Amino acid sequence: MSVSYFMDSNIRNKFDKRFFQILKGQLDKPYEEIIKIFNVDEGLSEKELFSAPNIKKLEYLFSTAALSFSSDKNRGLIHPIIAIPSVNTESISHFLIDRLKSYNEKDPNLRFSVIDCKNLVGSSPLFSENPESIKIPNLIKWRIENEDSASRSKLFLLTNITEILLDKSLLFNEVVNELNSISADASFIIFLTPSAYHIIKSSFSDEDFELRFSRIIYFEGFEIDNPNFFKEVVENRLKSNDKLKNICLGTDDLHLILKESKGVPFYSFKILENFLKNVLIQNTNDFSYSMTTLKTDQDFYMSLWEAVDNLTVRQIDILATLLNTPNKRANIKDIREKLRYIRGEGVGNRSAITQQITKLYEKNIIDKERPSNSKIVYYRVKTNVEPAIEYKICEKLLNM
Repeated sequence: MSVSYFMDSNIRNKFDKRFFQILKGQLDKPYEEIIKIFNVDEGLSEKELFSAPNIKKLEYLFSTAALSFSSDKNRGLIHPIIAIPSVNTESISHFLIDRLKSYNEKDPNLRFSVIDCKNLVGSSPLFSENPESIKIPNLIKWRIENEDSASRSKLFLLTNITEILLDKSLLFNEVVNELNSISADASFIIFLTPSAYHIIKSSFSDEDFELRFSRIIYFEGFEIDNPNFFKEVVENRLKSNDKLKNICLGTDDLHLILKESKGVPFYSFKILENFLKNVLIQNTNDFSYSMTTLKTDQDFYMSLWEAVDNLTVRQIDILATLLNTPNKRANIKDIREKLRYIRGEGVGNRSAITQQITKLYEKNIIDKERPSNSKIVYYRVKTNVEPAIEYKICEKLLNM
C-alpha cells in the first residue's frame, strides 16, 4: 500500500535545497555574520561613538579647546581624554584636529600643534641627510625643527602618549615642561587609556597634579541604566545584514546584557554574540551548531567583575604597568623597574612583587610564559580581562 503526501512545491524545494547544502557543506552560516558585525576588536564605529551618550563629552571637549585660545586661565593646563578599549579615541582626535584646521583657515590666530609622541622618544642623527652625524634626543630635535611655529601655539594636542611610557629615557612631565618652555601660553589636550593616565598621574606630586591637570573627559561605551542607545546600535547593525535583519530583541534582554558587561562594548558584543546564536537556533530549529550556554557567560562575567573589584592598589599598579610595556608583557625585573615610575622607592622588594603577581595569576587575570631555552618568566594581562582592568582603573580615577 503506497502513501502519498501533499506538499507545496515551494516548501519541498526549500527542504531539498537545505538537504543538499548541508550535504555539500554550503549551508549559509548566519552565525558567522553575527561574529562579523559585532567584532569585539573593532568596538564602536565612528558614527556610533559620535552619538549619545558621548555627544555631551564632545561638546565639553570643543569648549575646552576653545578656552585654550580665548582664556589665560588655561595656560599650562593638561586636559586628559581617556577611553576604555573598544572606544577608540583616535576617531575623536582626528575629528577635533580636522575641525581645528578648518577654524585656523578662517582665523590664523587660532594656532595649535599636533604632536605624535612617537616622534619625541629615542634619539636620531642631528642631520637626517648624514646618518653619521651626532645623535641627539628626538625631543630636542623636534624642538629645533618646530620651535618657530610651536612658539605661537596656544594648544598642543598629544597623541600616542603610551610611546613615552614605553621609553625608558623620557618622562611625560619632561615633555610637558619642554613644550611649555617653547610656548608658556599653551595648554595641552592628551589622548590616552586609563592605565596610561594612572601611570602619568603618579609621576606628578599631588600639588603639581592639582595645578596642572583639569578634570578627565571620559568617553564611555554604553550606559547600563539606559539600554536605548545599545538597542539602536544593535538594531542598526542587524538591519545592515540580510541574513540577520529579521531578528528582534527585547529591551529586557539588552538591559541584562548591559548589566553583565557593565556597558563595556568588548563584553557587550561578546555576550550579544552568544545570545543571538541562541535566538537563531531557537527560531530556526537549526542544531547544526551546538547550543551556547548563556549560564556559562553569566558565571564568567560574575567571576570577572568580582575579581576586578577586589584588586588592591598594588595589584592595579602592576596591571597598569603590564598594559604599558612593549608587547604588553614583562618579567619581574621589568615590572619592578617600571613601578618605580609610579611609587618611587616605596615600590617594595622583588619578593613582595612576586607575591602580588602570583595572586593575580591565581585569579586568572594574568598569563605567564617562558621562552624556550630561557629561565625568565614573562607575564601579560589576559586579553579578555584587559577591558575590565581599564574599566576598573577608569572607575577609580573618576571617583577620586
